[in-house]
Amino acid sequence: MHGLITPGEFIPVAEERGLIVQIDAIVLQQASKHMARCHAVCPDQSPGLSVNLSVRSLLDPGTPQQIATALFESGFLPDRLYIEITETMLIEDVEATLLAFRQIKALGANLAIDDFGSGYTSVRYLKQLPVEILKIDRSFIEGLGRNQEDEVIVKAVLSMAKALGLHAIAEGVERQEQLDVLKMLGCDCIQGLLVGKPKNASSTLALIQSRSTALADCV
Repeated sequence: MHGLITPGEFIPVAEERGLIVQIDAIVLQQASKHMARCHAVCPDQSPGLSVNLSVRSLLDPGTPQQIATALFESGFLPDRLYIEITETMLIEDVEATLLAFRQIKALGANLAIDDFGSGYTSVRYLKQLPVEILKIDRSFIEGLGRNQEDEVIVKAVLSMAKALGLHAIAEGVERQEQLDVLKMLGCDCIQGLLVGKPKNASSTLALIQSRSTALADCV
């Protein structure tokens, strides 16, 4: 027994052993089914689902069909699905990446670039990608309120996202001072331990139900 194993530990092993495509497919199937159940229990709520894909899964020719099958079998709405790709993956094969993105987009799903700022994506290349969201890498968020350089970088990314018509999400927000700076910079969407800790399936459903009840009480 090894206890809880973090993604940083098992994902590299799965990629090395050639198992990551199958793992990504299982995660997508199970997560889609769970979120569809959440919507069925709380129809007044329409939570989105973000799923990270490895570069192997992104470039695997069978992935678009796997996504389509997961959506069909679960009944989860395509426009509530967000496929996230880490920025560093994008430069490995530009043409293949563009093709994969277009195929996923054709299914009605959304696309997000994860850990933005950790790679070397050019603005020209970014304009070609049919993405809706940039998720600002947590390494820049960490220094907010303490490091002026990080604030300048985050401000620049937010301005670029706005100019390109993209939504920006700040990752890894854990302190109130980070949130205060992000508000000042005009970032209106965040994720991190400050707003919520990771939850399992049953806890996620309970959270959605509680919000549904709270909404009903306000009506």
